[in-house]
Amino acid sequence: MRRLIVIASIALAMFIAFDLYPGLRGGAGWQWTYQPPLDVAAVVALAAGLAVYVALLRARHAVRGLLAWTVLFGTALAYLVVGINGDPFFLLFTRTVSPVQTGAASLQASIMARDGVLPTLQRWPEVMDEALGLNLIHFTTSPPGQVLAHQALADLFDAPALQGFAAPVSREWRMYQ
Repeated sequence: MRRLIVIASIALAMFIAFDLYPGLRGGAGWQWTYQPPLDVAAVVALAAGLAVYVALLRARHAVRGLLAWTVLFGTALAYLVVGINGDPFFLLFTRTVSPVQTGAASLQASIMARDGVLPTLQRWPEVMDEALGLNLIHFTTSPPGQVLAHQALADLFDAPALQGFAAPVSREWRMYQ
């Protein structure tokens, strides 16, 4: 069974990599454009990273070592995957601070922090409409739970006990949103 899964995974990866079936890129009126990787070295690095990862996972290790390996090398694999499209550090940073990706934080900083929690919750349907205008498309149909979690974290880090630690860091990161 394991071999069947590996073979099916490799076949699917080949279908995607060589655009053998364009339907895998979307349907129903939209489709991602096919863009082959520009840097073949990044693809080779990813393939080598995957091979090392799988080979060392198959070796017998203590549970702690295996968990540490999985977390550390899983993170490295994420960088290798994103690195196919360019500088992984820049791409991950810009995706992290993008209002489209971090809509909950953007709504918290732009609306909930300004208007207050209760007024924002009372007019949540209008806030969802405003989110569409701000290109925060993930929050045009979402309940406010994630935004409330961001508000709770903002309140926690704005507490006087954490001001010395959180304020300088918060100021630096919020300017990117």
